Amino acid sequence: MYYDSYVALYLRLSLEDTDKGSANDESNSIHSQKMLLNRFVELNPELQKYGVKTYIDDGYSGTNFDRPQFQELLKDIKRNKIYCIIVKDLSRFGRNYIEVGEYLEHIFPLLGIRFISVNDNYDSDKLIGTTGGIEVAFKNLIHQKYSQDASEKVKAAIEELGYVPNAVAAALSSKKSGRIAIILRLYNSTQAID
Repeated sequence: MYYDSYVALYLRLSLEDTDKGSANDESNSIHSQKMLLNRFVELNPELQKYGVKTYIDDGYSGTNFDRPQFQELLKDIKRNKIYCIIVKDLSRFGRNYIEVGEYLEHIFPLLGIRFISVNDNYDSDKLIGTTGGIEVAFKNLIHQKYSQDASEKVKAAIEELGYVPNAVAAALSSKKSGRIAIILRLYNSTQAID
């Protein structure tokens, strides 16, 4: 069936949070997000007149928007193909307070894009003429702080141990882009070789 506009389901999980197994290409969290969002569309008849298109950035940080499927979503928005974007929660959309706020309060309203965060009970259609308020701003700040705190803890652990643990080295390497980082401890400095 052909649709003029789509409901975009956006799913994201960073490498640090991944639970991929060797026999499973898609993380359990991504699978859970997909089930939750599809069920949400099923339960909301006003969304069923649109096609559903899913964008998945599995293994990408939310601290920036340089993610392949997010960029594809932006292209579809520019082509006027997207009516609504639905995410599990605001942290799946992004963890950068300023950028998330820019999209929610300026870019999407200007383009007429409806934005829904299921677990945050956020629907931009219910906020017409207002912003998401202080609750959304605080949630976005908390998500950003969480990412910054995790980064500082990893750096401190590397410094204390004097080497990069395998789990961290795996997160620094990106199988999807074909990059493999080799982490070496030479004298008093740590060096990554791409």
